[in-house]
Amino acid sequence: MRPNLDHIAIVTHSLRDTVAQFPSAFIRHAIEVHESEGTQEQYLTLPRSESPSVLVMEPVGDGPYARALAQRGPGLHHLGCVAADLDPAIDYLAEFGLLLHPISLRTYAQHVVWLCRPGVPFLLELYTATDSGTVQYAPTVLELPCPIRHDHVGELIAGCSIRPSVDNRLHIVMGDIALDLNFAE
Repeated sequence: MRPNLDHIAIVTHSLRDTVAQFPSAFIRHAIEVHESEGTQEQYLTLPRSESPSVLVMEPVGDGPYARALAQRGPGLHHLGCVAADLDPAIDYLAEFGLLLHPISLRTYAQHVVWLCRPGVPFLLELYTATDSGTVQYAPTVLELPCPIRHDHVGELIAGCSIRPSVDNRLHIVMGDIALDLNFAE
């Protein structure tokens, strides 16, 4: 019951500077402000529907993303994953040592949970599909500019391989599009 990758969420100091690093092939959706989360956010999608979207978030107020940015710095914040049924997907991920984040006590009723694990430098947002099935995207490769202490994390999500990068950049490969994101200030 592996969940499918739906979106890649990046937290950054500058939404504008990060989005500027994306090739023109990406559709830039409207910037949204979420006061309850303390963010301004923008989705970027490829014209073809077989690729996950990228969500770029800049903290503009207090909230969980500002805390994450202060603690871990800019880069991958979470992977948004979708499953047809939440409970079997949670059980599957728990077999690999992922733990429910305490915020899940509040979000489970909306069919959304967050998972984490020490040594895994990002969160998993897991939610149920709103349609009758789940979309399975073309393979995506993420190379993270930090160590991953658990080898099995690399293949937990259907259609997504995760591994350490050889430099200090976040690399994302979606089909024939390769991104090398630099978060240097």
